[in-house]
Amino acid sequence: MSSVNLESENKYTTSKIYAIRSPSTPKYYIGSTTLDLKLRHQLHKYHYTRYLVDKFNYMTSFDIIEFGDSFIEEIEMYPCINKRELHQREGQHIRSHRKLTVCHLVNKKIDGRTPQEYITDNIDSIKQYRKEYRDINKVYYQQYMKDWLSVNPDYMKQYQQNYREKKRLESNVSLSA
Repeated sequence: MSSVNLESENKYTTSKIYAIRSPSTPKYYIGSTTLDLKLRHQLHKYHYTRYLVDKFNYMTSFDIIEFGDSFIEEIEMYPCINKRELHQREGQHIRSHRKLTVCHLVNKKIDGRTPQEYITDNIDSIKQYRKEYRDINKVYYQQYMKDWLSVNPDYMKQYQQNYREKKRLESNVSLSA
């Protein structure tokens, strides 16, 4: 094993969970890092200045940094083995803060959460978004399907034939069982 691999594995022994806060707002941001907290805070501020000139994408931590008086504080020192463990721990902190009666947490993404967990946690809003999207784009999709079927006239015939054949085979299997 090379020394580069050892260094990248060992950097997680100095992992931390942190919050970015500002006296100007009750909002706060939770993150995780293997860096020194002062350096991590400087990176957040640097990214914010880049964002202001359209050179960096928006991050929710900018909601606090924009006040100019933000500070970073350690929530927990969390030595771990890898990034996945660190992000799972960060996600636990975010979830626990979201359960508070009054929560001004700006984090949108919960680190360490699988795509399936995201869907489970947000199923109602996902269904609502999809319904609204279908309603807004209904005319477009109707026209799209009409145009597509005119270019592919045999598709529906073949689809229906395959469907009938599949159902016929299924009914034969169930009758013989």
